[in-house]
Amino acid sequence: MGSTPRVGIACVALASFLWGAGTVVTAAILKHGIPVGVFTVVEIGSSVVFLALALLVSRTRIPSPRKHPMLLVLGLLEPGLTYLLINAGLNRTSVVHAALIQTTEPVIVAGLGWLLLSHHLPARVLIPMLTVLAGSVAVVTAHAPNSGATVIGDLLVAGGIISASAYALGSSRVDPDLSALGATFVQQAASLVLVVPVVLVPLLLHRHASHAPSGHAVGSSHPSAWLWVAVPALGVVSTSLTFWLYLTALRHIPPGTAAQFLAITPVTGFVGAVVFLGETMSLQATLGAGVVIFSLVAIARGEQKSYQEELAAGHELHLRAHFGHHDPVGPHGEDRPPAG
Repeated sequence: MGSTPRVGIACVALASFLWGAGTVVTAAILKHGIPVGVFTVVEIGSSVVFLALALLVSRTRIPSPRKHPMLLVLGLLEPGLTYLLINAGLNRTSVVHAALIQTTEPVIVAGLGWLLLSHHLPARVLIPMLTVLAGSVAVVTAHAPNSGATVIGDLLVAGGIISASAYALGSSRVDPDLSALGATFVQQAASLVLVVPVVLVPLLLHRHASHAPSGHAVGSSHPSAWLWVAVPALGVVSTSLTFWLYLTALRHIPPGTAAQFLAITPVTGFVGAVVFLGETMSLQATLGAGVVIFSLVAIARGEQKSYQEELAAGHELHLRAHFGHHDPVGPHGEDRPPAG
C-alpha cells in the first residue's frame, strides 16, 4: 500500500474516532440541561468560525456555491439535518443504543449506492447486510432497566444515520480538485441555514408563551460555565476537524473503503458509554450487538475479497495488453513468449 492510501485511511480512522468520542461527550453535556437546539447551533456555529479562521490563515480559496451546489445540499444533510436528529435522539435514548444504531451506516451507504447510483453490490454481502439490520432492530426494541433508552430517541438517531449515509454517498460526487477545507466551510455554513430557523422559531414561541399570564412560573435550568466552553470546543474537534479529515480521506481512498472505517465511530461510542457513562445493556440488546458485529466482520471480508478480485482482474488485463492479447501461458502450463 502506497503512502497516499495510508494518508486516507489514517484520516478517516481518526475522523471516525472523533465522531464516536463526540457522541459520548454530547450525551454527557445534554444531560446537564443545555437545550438541544441551542447546543446544536453553538456546536456548528463554533465550527464555522474555526473553519473561517483556518481559511484566513491558510489563504485557502472558498469554492463558489453557485458552481458547486452539491456542497450546499450536503451541508443541509450533515451536519444540518443529521446533527438536529441525532442530538435530539441522544437527549431521549442511551449512547449504547445510539452507537449500535450507527453500525448500520456502512450498510445504508452501500444500499443507497446500489439503489440510487447503481453501484455494484456483491451478492456475498447481501445476507450480512440484512442481518445487520435485524440485529439493529433487536437493539432498538430492547430496553435495559434504567438505561434511559426510548423508541422515539432510537428512531431519531436512526433518522440522523440515514441522513449521514446520504451525506457519505453524496460526498463521493464532490469535485476532488476542491480544497477539503474550503468545501467543509461551505457545507457547514449552509447547514446553519437549516439549523438556525429550526431552533430559533421554537425558542421565540416558548419565550412568548413564558410571558403569557398563566399563574405559574416557567422553570429553567442554568448549566455551569464550563459546559458553555465545552460545547464550542466539541464543535471544533468533533465537527470542524472530523469533516475536514473525512473529505481529505476521500482524496486518497474510494468512498466504499472510507465507509467501512465508519464502523470505528459506534465502537468508540459504545465503549465510551459503558466505561465513562456507566450505561448498561439488556440481554436482547447484547445479542443484537453480537449479530451486528459478526455481520460487519462478514461484510468486511466480502469487501476484501471483492478488492482482491478487482486487483486480479486488473493484473490480467495488464498481462493481456503486454502480451498482445495472447495467453502468456500455454495449454500445458508452459510459458508462452510474447507476440512479435
